[in-house]
Amino acid sequence: MRALLDEIGLQGERLAMVNLSAVMGTRLAEVATQMTEKVRALGPNPLAGVKAHKSGCEADRMVELK
Repeated sequence: MRALLDEIGLQGERLAMVNLSAVMGTRLAEVATQMTEKVRALGPNPLAGVKAHKSGCEADRMVELK
């Protein structure tokens, strides 16, 4: 999944999958804080201002809004 995000320009580091149980509230707070700090350090969404459209091909293509 991270490779796909990298391929479309969204930075795979913006994704984390964490398995927690309902009794792990403290750990959830830690993970959320760490991820928030990581995403803030990465900066703004690199796809901001980009719009998806139907290309008529197998996949949608990303085009920059002008």
